[in-house]
Amino acid sequence: KALAGDMKDAGAADRAAILAQAGTAWFQAGDFTRAHAMQSAALALSPGDPEILIDRALTLAGEKKYWEAIDDLNQVVNADSDNFAALALRASAYRFVDVLGLAREDAAAAYRLAPERPEILLEYGIILRLAGDLDGARRHWLTLIRLHDGTPAADVTRRNLARIDSPEK
Repeated sequence: KALAGDMKDAGAADRAAILAQAGTAWFQAGDFTRAHAMQSAALALSPGDPEILIDRALTLAGEKKYWEAIDDLNQVVNADSDNFAALALRASAYRFVDVLGLAREDAAAAYRLAPERPEILLEYGIILRLAGDLDGARRHWLTLIRLHDGTPAADVTRRNLARIDSPEK
């Protein structure tokens, strides 16, 4: 934050970028409080910036503040309804607050925009499983494994498939 303050001759966009980068560093370090402070300061200089809003939504989700994350993601989606990353993240946040209808709508919209993205295939499959559509979940997860085998998303997907193929009794 001090660096951004020392950049008095720099424009607001440059200072916002520095603050956003600091927010990302704090997020990666697991300090969500500092990350949120940096991202909020960046948004004060660059209101409505979709990348910063998405980053702050991730931070808020890390703090389990899903409704606040949804508020940030709503701003992104309202400005750009084709932002598949924001749609996928909002689907996940809705899932965590148990609003499965909206989660499914967002996952479907994200899937229509980017049907091969592993994070979308994984999230949509989880939401379909929770909705009782095991065939739909399996179809999305098998696609993910076919397209992205060897990735962490494929590993998580295999665990999810095992859950539906061998449900606990």
